[in-house]
Amino acid sequence: MAPSIIRPVNRQHGDGLRLAEAVGGRVEDTLPNAAAWVPVSITRRKDGTRGVMPHFIDRAKPGVIAVMRDGARFANEGNSYHDFVQEMMKAARPGEEITAFLICDHKTLRKYGLGCVPPFPMPIGRHLGTGYLMRGDTLAALAAQAGIDAGGLEATVTQFTRRPRATRCRLRQGLTRVKRTTLDRATQGSDHAAHSP
Repeated sequence: MAPSIIRPVNRQHGDGLRLAEAVGGRVEDTLPNAAAWVPVSITRRKDGTRGVMPHFIDRAKPGVIAVMRDGARFANEGNSYHDFVQEMMKAARPGEEITAFLICDHKTLRKYGLGCVPPFPMPIGRHLGTGYLMRGDTLAALAAQAGIDAGGLEATVTQFTRRPRATRCRLRQGLTRVKRTTLDRATQGSDHAAHSP
């Protein structure tokens, strides 16, 4: 049997909570979040099934930045995954899918990998072919392919690369779509690259 993504049952109406309350249990409703958020991307496996790739560590690698569809950086990529997704949710426009993109250059992509894309010497062609990884000859081309505001992305990359040389990372490619998830629900080089589900 092929592995699948676990999704919540749509027929849940709180019966378990009501049973617990009937015997003295209490629902904690003062917590700021009812879940531990994790940024994930959806990938297509070699057998054609879909998988979920958590982005625990790759966000914080040198040369990686995260942007929203407006092209603006919204969080410290080294934050905990829970805090990172909270910032992603705050930065999302009302009614818009909560989606962020990880941006890096080809050198960074090949050195560290990104999401389910392994570092050099492993090939990246399959990930380009499935659409998990996208690339363009310019930031504007990459932005158009991924649905990101080109001007915003170019301004963010320019600002990011203006940092002192000791901490500067050249960002020209590598883009990965990151989505939020609860524990049981996955939601959705000189060239430039990006990935989407």
